[in-house]
Amino acid sequence: MPIHVQKLPNEPIIILTYIEPCIPNKDMPAALAQVAGYLNGGPSPTYVINDLMNAKMDLGGMILSMAENAWGGPGSPADARTRHALVSAARLVQIVKSALGQDQHGQTNLEVYPTLSEALTAVRQRIAQAQ
Repeated sequence: MPIHVQKLPNEPIIILTYIEPCIPNKDMPAALAQVAGYLNGGPSPTYVINDLMNAKMDLGGMILSMAENAWGGPGSPADARTRHALVSAARLVQIVKSALGQDQHGQTNLEVYPTLSEALTAVRQRIAQAQ
């Protein structure tokens, strides 16, 4: 599977790691279904970190993937039980993130971090502040 889904033990954190070329309209629904499965009966919110560092998508694929993520159903950023973040050093991701924050794209607010370590640190700080 091009998107590896990992639920961290004893933490409300799920990491989606894009490890192969990804076909958004084919691969995202399966990954989001796994995320939704972890959400059932789990703590809310659950933080979903999308690690795009090794993603092999072109501009169109990335835009389609992020848009489907933003507008999608269970497990997606549109799901009130989740808070999503992105890991990427690519300028392209910042541009797409900015576009998704606009009214016509659902005003999806996604944080972008340059490393997985920084994303985990930020998410864990948010969890600690909420307790």
